[in-house]
Amino acid sequence: MGIPHLTPLLQPYSTPTILGCKTPQCKLHPTAPPRSLIIDGPALAYHVYHKLLAHKPERLGALDAVPSYGEMGEAVLGWLGEVEGFGVGISSIYFDGYLPPHKQGTRLQRLENGRQELRAFKAQHRAGVAIPCSAASRFAEAPVTASMLFSDSRVSRRRGVPAAPFLVASVIETLAESRYAAVSEVVPGEADGFCAIAAREASHGVVVFTNDSDLLVHDVGREGRIAFLSQVEIGTEDGEMEYSDPCTTLRVNTFHTLEIAHRLGVDNPQRLAFEITSHPSTTLHAAIRRATQPPSSPPLLATFLSAFNPNPSTPNIPPQTRHAIRYLDPRVSELLLQTLHHTPIINIYLPPLLEDPDRASAWTSSLPHRAFTYACLQYHAPSLPHRSPLAETVRKGDRIATAQVAWLNPSDTLAHARRLLRELEDHEGDRRGSGGGEGDTAAGFWRSYVVSRSAGMEMGTQAAGNGERDKGWWSWGDVQSAARIEAGLYSLRILRQVLRYLVAVETALPRSIIELHRKMASLPPLKIMMGTGLEDVPTW
Repeated sequence: MGIPHLTPLLQPYSTPTILGCKTPQCKLHPTAPPRSLIIDGPALAYHVYHKLLAHKPERLGALDAVPSYGEMGEAVLGWLGEVEGFGVGISSIYFDGYLPPHKQGTRLQRLENGRQELRAFKAQHRAGVAIPCSAASRFAEAPVTASMLFSDSRVSRRRGVPAAPFLVASVIETLAESRYAAVSEVVPGEADGFCAIAAREASHGVVVFTNDSDLLVHDVGREGRIAFLSQVEIGTEDGEMEYSDPCTTLRVNTFHTLEIAHRLGVDNPQRLAFEITSHPSTTLHAAIRRATQPPSSPPLLATFLSAFNPNPSTPNIPPQTRHAIRYLDPRVSELLLQTLHHTPIINIYLPPLLEDPDRASAWTSSLPHRAFTYACLQYHAPSLPHRSPLAETVRKGDRIATAQVAWLNPSDTLAHARRLLRELEDHEGDRRGSGGGEGDTAAGFWRSYVVSRSAGMEMGTQAAGNGERDKGWWSWGDVQSAARIEAGLYSLRILRQVLRYLVAVETALPRSIIELHRKMASLPPLKIMMGTGLEDVPTW
């Protein structure tokens, strides 16, 4: 999100800071204060993603250039490990788990940007898309190094390559399975607000890492500083006379906005940010002058300041619920928290996948599974269907649109649960009878289940057939088929996470719901479940 122009206007007043040094008993940096990091999780995920994309060899095809979920996870862990190697601790990594209603416009614009990227991508590849190689082969083409993630300022020259739609969720999942699980959390609000609170409450110096200029406006306390991930570097400095080796340091420019504002003669940095937001082409001098005068629009100022309230706009939830959402996908966390927040309408935002923009959304065919998932929310909030409609916001042709999803009644919900259990049991039997296939893995089971379900529906898409695939190309029919498989798998993932949440917080659930929760425990992580989908594209 961010505040345009705020960072470049304040950049000259930032402070060059050595965060850590790898040289043992270094005499160049003996008085460096202990620092720990509070990290804006989504910012880290996208920062690493763009670094990886920028270092992909130009000879790779468009889809080969997109980092896989497994590659992303390894790179994020590598980034964190490299930082710790400089003696810097990782205090917290926060991810958005609930965004307030006033952010809806921004979210719709992001979906629209994704739709436009998809349209541009097809315009560049009208004849089809080169089949991507395996994730392992892509990693071998451009292995991750520290210089890639930190010191190199290279910017990707690739344009119009759609980002992985479940990027942040995959990073959360990787962290939850790593030694960083204890410091990683999906929070019941916006990550930047929780980063600021943690910085204010810290007992020692902390630096909040982000790429969101909104954090420059938050109060991070006397000892807190803000730094931008895009400016973090690993560098060397010549040692003193008695040292032959140079020091290797982790360095970045840090911002303490309150101190900067006072240096500029402004009492409130939020007021300065408001003037910069209200006058995008302003100079810093003009913004300072306006910030020291009565506001031209007190109501607009009050609305702006409300976004930086020290207490984040978030549902008041019990500790048990906060623990239960800790590692959920952000869109699932938000779906669940809306049931507690008594919002007028419950919204879920589904991103455009790598799909054919001239066809119906790939999410359409898996709507029955999602409608069942939403109906399961009644076991957590029985009055939900009577007080709040539920709607999905998703691509509809050449626009982003919101459509309500009808609530299933309790008897239909249970019937769907039993039917799904039977389908999964039948599919297990079919695979045993046919020898399993695909190495008889959990990923193979769930992918083949989604393919079998899709094959039984009227898909409205004709895939190219194996002939064109043998030539190394996907048609746009193949692309659409693969996207439907991905949408089906992710819809099952939403169901699994909702069921896991219900089992954690509710004590009286129907037996079929509990059995379904157990059955879905084998659904693999994103890095395994979401392959290219090529081997599963059926010929309709």
